[in-house]
Amino acid sequence: MAMFPKILLALDGSMTAEAAIPYLTSLVRTDPPEEIVLLNVADSNTEMEVQAAKAYLQTVANDLEAIWRKDEIPVPLLYTTVLTIGEPGETDSQGRPRRISRREIADAIIRAARDSRVDLICMTTNGWMGSDKWLLGLVAENVLQKTECSVFLVHSDDYHPVTAPPRIDRILVPLDGSELAEQVLPIAEKIARQERSELMRLVYVLPPSEGAASRTVRPVLDFRPFPRGDVRHYLSSKAENIEARGVPAEAGIRQGDPGREIKADAVENGMSLIVLASNGRTGFSVKPYGKVADEVIHGTPVPVLFIRPKNVPVMALP
Repeated sequence: MAMFPKILLALDGSMTAEAAIPYLTSLVRTDPPEEIVLLNVADSNTEMEVQAAKAYLQTVANDLEAIWRKDEIPVPLLYTTVLTIGEPGETDSQGRPRRISRREIADAIIRAARDSRVDLICMTTNGWMGSDKWLLGLVAENVLQKTECSVFLVHSDDYHPVTAPPRIDRILVPLDGSELAEQVLPIAEKIARQERSELMRLVYVLPPSEGAASRTVRPVLDFRPFPRGDVRHYLSSKAENIEARGVPAEAGIRQGDPGREIKADAVENGMSLIVLASNGRTGFSVKPYGKVADEVIHGTPVPVLFIRPKNVPVMALP
């Protein structure tokens, strides 16, 4: 069975949102899903907007099918869905068609994923800043915070589009010693094997040393004693087991703020993907998906696959 049998691709019509498509193509090529849902939340509930959104999604679906068939990539079932919010013809206080909020867009994506029993939401973390497009950074943040499924976030903007199917050849997997964090290892290893990646790097972030940084970071992160004995032995044994199964692997240890250090490690080591549990031991934060996840999605140019571990609660929709 595929890692993610059913995938939802969220699109707003912008080139930036379409930057997720090459990564979707990589997933389809290496581990074909059974179904893909192309989703758009219409900017307003006018008939013109809805029909334009339907035509756009159908064009994307046709293009994907043609490209995948040409490249001999297995084509899953493709569905298109356009959601509207509010009543048809609904207006604001000034009589103009009501524009929906980013939170409403995120909630619509989450409901669609839940109702369709989606395993993975694929989307970009930054959208075109125009008034008629989603601000996908905030939409993605709300989706990650509330959804029950895993999320693949691709960093892009209109000035740095992703156009070609990327090769995922260096994968970073942050671990904190918890069983929740370890749940991502089989998925990361499967991606590495299918992509024939040159390296799967496991990294653990030690708490900061005493000093000003320590006084700032320690109160907001949950730095308990490492639960598995010596951290170096723990990481090395994990890496050795992965290598024994045919995937090149190494272990690394950093010190400081986990989110910042994970981002720095990804950039310094030329990583092409971060695979991260969306909550774990160091995830103590007012944001349910974890402070580390929050840090990683802001500022890193590397795509992030957030795996929702089992037994991790999510926020209920209002």
